[in-house]
Amino acid sequence: RELVEGGWKLATSSFRADMASSGLVEALVQGGVRTLTLAPEAGTERLRRVIRKGLSEEDLLRASRTAGRKGIKRLKLYAMIGLPSEEEEDVRALAELVREMALEFRSEGGREVGLTVQPFVPKPATPFQWAPMADERTLKGRVRILKEHLSGVSIGRVEVRRALLQGLVSLGDRRVGMAVYHHVVEGLSWREAWRKVGWDPASLHREREDPLPWDFIRHTTDGDFLRKEWEESLIGGRDDG
Repeated sequence: RELVEGGWKLATSSFRADMASSGLVEALVQGGVRTLTLAPEAGTERLRRVIRKGLSEEDLLRASRTAGRKGIKRLKLYAMIGLPSEEEEDVRALAELVREMALEFRSEGGREVGLTVQPFVPKPATPFQWAPMADERTLKGRVRILKEHLSGVSIGRVEVRRALLQGLVSLGDRRVGMAVYHHVVEGLSWREAWRKVGWDPASLHREREDPLPWDFIRHTTDGDFLRKEWEESLIGGRDDG
C-alpha cells in the first residue's frame, strides 16, 4: 500500500489464493492491476496434496470472490493435467472447480475468465523424477474433457506434443542429445531420430531403485530425501490421506 501511495504502478504474476486478502487485492487494483492469476493446479484436494499444494477449494473460491469485488476485471487460472495418480474424475472436478471460480468472480463484478492448462512434466533432481508422464492419448483425452465441461471460460491452446518432448529431454540419457542432433542437423523426424540412437521413449519411466542419468551430478538434495518426498506425495494422493 505504501508503494501505491507513493505513485508506483504494480504488477503481479501467479498469486497464491490463500494470500489474496481484501486489503492486498485492493492495493493491487489501486496500483493498476486489472488481471489476477490464480493457480488451482488441480481439481481435487487429493491431487493438490500429491504435488504438495495445500490450497483448499474454499481458498480458491474466496480469492475469486475477492478479486471480483475489489475491481479485478480478468481472472486467469492455471492448472496441470497428467499429474501422478490423476484419474478422469479429477479432470472433471477441475472443470467444475473452474466453473465455480468463474461464477464467484463474475457474481462480484468480474468479467473475463481464462484457463491455461499445461501437461505435467517430471523434472530431474525433484521428487517427481520417478513419476510416469502421461502419454499423448491420455493428455488429449484430458483436454477434451475440459473443453466438453467448460463453457464461458476461454481455454488456451494445450501443447501436448511439446510437453511430451520436454519430458523426453528432461528425463532422457545421453542418447537424447544425439537424437536432437539427428533431428536438427540431419533433418530426421523425431521417430527416426529415436530409432537411430536405439532408444524407446516409452522406457522413460524409472523405478526408485533404477540408476538415473544425472546421479553423478552433485547437488544439495540427496536421493534419500527425494525418495522420501516422493513416497509422501503418494501417501498424500490416497483418498484417505
